[in-house]
Amino acid sequence: MLKLLSILAFIVIVSCGAFVFLLCRQALPVMDGIVGLPELERPVRVYFDQRAIPYIQASSKVDLNLAQGYVTASERIFQMDMLRRMAKGELSEIFGSACLPQDKLARTLGFTRLAKKDYGLLSNETRSLLKAYCLGVNAYINQNSNRLPIQFFALAYRPRLWQPEDSLAILKFLEYQVDESWRLDEFRNRIINKAGGKLASRMFEQNLQSHEVKTSMLDLPGFKPLLQPQAKHANLGFGSNAWTVSSAISNSGGCLIACDKHTFFSAPDLFYVCSLRALNTHVAGATIPGVPGIIMGRNDDIAWAMTALKADVQDLYIEQFSDKYPLKYRIPGGWSDAVAITEEIPQRFAGNLLTKILETRHGPILIKSDNTGVALSWTGFHTKRSSLETIFQLNQMSNPAEFRKILEGYEGSPQTFLYADRVGNTGMQVAGAIPVRKCDRKINNYLFTDGPVILPGWNDDCAWIDKLKFADLPSQWNTAEGFLVASDPRNPFITTSNSDIAAQRIVAVLQAYKKNAQHLDLPEMSSLQGDQSAYLESLVKAEIASALRQVQTADKFQFQALSALTKWDGQLHPESGPACIYESFLVTFLRRVLDAKIGRELVNEYVQRWPRWSIFVARALRDKPAELLPPGERSYTTLILTSFSESLKNLRMTMKSDDPQSWSWKRLHKIDFLESSKSLGVASSVAPVIMPGPLGVGGDQDCVNACNIEVSHTPWLLQATCGPSERLVIDMSDRDKFYQNLTLGQSEHLLSSYRTDQLRSWLNVEPHAVAFSDKQVKLQMQHTLVLSNTYQ
Repeated sequence: MLKLLSILAFIVIVSCGAFVFLLCRQALPVMDGIVGLPELERPVRVYFDQRAIPYIQASSKVDLNLAQGYVTASERIFQMDMLRRMAKGELSEIFGSACLPQDKLARTLGFTRLAKKDYGLLSNETRSLLKAYCLGVNAYINQNSNRLPIQFFALAYRPRLWQPEDSLAILKFLEYQVDESWRLDEFRNRIINKAGGKLASRMFEQNLQSHEVKTSMLDLPGFKPLLQPQAKHANLGFGSNAWTVSSAISNSGGCLIACDKHTFFSAPDLFYVCSLRALNTHVAGATIPGVPGIIMGRNDDIAWAMTALKADVQDLYIEQFSDKYPLKYRIPGGWSDAVAITEEIPQRFAGNLLTKILETRHGPILIKSDNTGVALSWTGFHTKRSSLETIFQLNQMSNPAEFRKILEGYEGSPQTFLYADRVGNTGMQVAGAIPVRKCDRKINNYLFTDGPVILPGWNDDCAWIDKLKFADLPSQWNTAEGFLVASDPRNPFITTSNSDIAAQRIVAVLQAYKKNAQHLDLPEMSSLQGDQSAYLESLVKAEIASALRQVQTADKFQFQALSALTKWDGQLHPESGPACIYESFLVTFLRRVLDAKIGRELVNEYVQRWPRWSIFVARALRDKPAELLPPGERSYTTLILTSFSESLKNLRMTMKSDDPQSWSWKRLHKIDFLESSKSLGVASSVAPVIMPGPLGVGGDQDCVNACNIEVSHTPWLLQATCGPSERLVIDMSDRDKFYQNLTLGQSEHLLSSYRTDQLRSWLNVEPHAVAFSDKQVKLQMQHTLVLSNTYQ
C-alpha cells in the first residue's frame, strides 16, 4: 500500500511539474514568423538580437508605438500589470487585505486622478501615439488570453485591457517614488524629537536646530501601517551617475556619454531596452514597461541621459480640523473646507472597501485623528504638462536649442539632464518643478530649503510662493574642462543631500585623465561605471592604526585584521576580505555612537533612509566631537578600538573563520530579489518561484558602482536593495558604438533564456552593443518577427 501511494505521489508530482512546464513554455513570446495584428496600418518588422532586444521597423510613428506596446507586453505583461496596480491602488484585488495600506496610499495620493488630468493635457499627436501603444498591449492580451505568463495562472486572474490612463498613472507613480521625501521629513522630525536639533543637523548635513517641532505622526493612530508601503523605495534615485566627455578629450574625436540609473532591485528589471525606427524617427535606449517612447538613449543626432536631482519637492503640514465641523480646517485668518473624495477599493476574499480621502489647500491628508491631520504637498499634484510629452519630444530633438526648449516646458520630477551630439556639443541642464518657499534662504545664488520637517499648516511662514524659473536652474555647455558630471559637488544646488560622494570620485578620475593628457574611450567610461573605491579607506586605516598604537593590549585578531587592511587596495570587490572589515567597522562605529542617543531601531532606519550616513561617520572620526562619545567611553581611541573589536567578533561568527584571508564581502553583501518582491506587491507564495536567489555583490552606497547597505534582520547580513539597474555608454562618433546593460535581462518569463542572461555581464560591468544602424542590425539579428495587418 505504501509503495502504491509513493508511486501515485510521484506521478502527481511529475504531472504537476510537466503541467507547469507546459504553461511556462506556451507563454514564451513568438520571435520568429508572422503574427497577425490587424490594428496596424502596414506590416512591421521586428528583429531580435542575442539578448532579445527588439529592433522595430515601422512605416509610421503610430504603427511604431503600436508595435512597441505589443512587443513590450509579450515580455513584460505581468510586470506592467503590477506597476499599473501599484499606481492605481488595485493590489488588494489580487493579493487581498495585506496590500490595503499600499492601496490606500495610492488612492490618497490620487495617481489615477492625476493621470486622468494629464490625459486631458496631452497634445493630439501624443494622445494618438499613446492610444496606439495601448492598442498594441491589448492586441497581445486578446491574442494570448490562454497563454499568458504563469504568474497569472498562479494568481488565478487575467489582466484587464490597457488604457491610456494606465501608462500615465505608472509614469506619475514612478515620479512620485523618485521625489518621495516626506518619509524622510517625518524621520528627521522623529530624530529631532528624540535627540534634539543639534544631533539631527550632524546626521543630515542640514541646519535643523531651529526646528524643534514636538509633533510626531507616529502618535496618530494608523500611521505605522502607512509608513510601510514602498518604504524601501525611499532611496530611489540616490546613487545614479551620468557624465559627458567632449570630443577634445575623447580618443575617437566624438562626444561620449555615460549613465547608470540606480533603482530598487527587482525581477524583472524596471527598464526594458528597445530600438525604434519609422519615418522621421530613429531612437533607441531604455524604456519603462507600460510607457511608450525612450526615456534615455540616442537618436540619429543626439544622446541624452538623466539622474534624479533629489530636490525637496514635498512637504508635510499639520492641519487643525474643527471639532464641530469635520471638513473645516484652520487657515491664516479663519477656516476653509476640505474636499472629500470617496474611493472604492476591491479586495480579494472580502467585500469592497470604501475609503474617504480629504484634500486641503496643501494636498491630500495622509492620516487624520480627531481634529489633527497631516497633509502632503508635492509639486506633482500641480503639473500642467504631462512628462510623456517631454519623452516624445526628446526622442525627436536634434540640437541644443531644441533640448533646452523641451526641458523648459518639463514639469516632472527634477532631473539633471546630460546631452551629447554628433557635431561636438556637450551640455548639462537641470529641469523640473522645484518649489520656492517663503522660508528658503539664498546663498551664493543657490537656494537652500528650510522645509525638511513637518510644518504647521495654519500659517504661511513656510508656504510655497512660486517655483524656480527655468532660467535660474543650472546649465552648462561645452566647458573648457572637457567634461560634465551630474551632481558635481563643485556646483552645489538645492538637493536633499549636497554631498554626492560618487560624483566626487568621477570628477577626480576625469581630472586625472586630463592632467595626464590621456584621452578617454568607452572602455574607460565603463571602467569608471564599475569603480568600487572605498570612500573612507585612508581614514579608517589611519584611525584604527593610530588607536592600536596608543594601547598596550590588543589581541591577535585585531593585528591580523589591521595587517589585512594595510595591504588592501581600497577596492570593495565581491571577493575582498578587507572590504568586510572596513564595512563592518563603519556600521559598528555608527551604532556605537548613535544607539544610546536614538536607539537601535532608528539607527537601522537611518542607514536605510539616508544613503550618505558615511559622511556622519567620517566627520565623527575626523573631528572627534566629545558630545558624540557614547556612555562609558572616555576617548575616541577606546571607542574606535571597541568598535573594531566588536566588528571583528561579528565577522568571525558570521564567516565561521578567524582568518581574514578566507572572508569575502559578497558573503555579507547580498541582493535578495525575493525580499524585494514584498515591496512590489508580489505574494510571498509566488515570489520564490519567479525571483532569482540571493546574489553576493561588491561596492557600497558611496561607490560609483553603488550597491547600498541596509542592516537586515539576518545576523550581520548587509543587504543591498538599490543599485545600478541599467548602464549606458555611447560614443557619438559612430552610431554603432552604443552599449547598454540591465541587471538581469529583457524577459520576465520563467523559461526564457533572456530572463537572467545579462546578470554575469552586469556583475562584470561588460555592456553589450545595442543595434542602431542597419549594418549593426544585420550583424546582431537572431530572430525576425513580422507583425502583419493582413495575416490571419
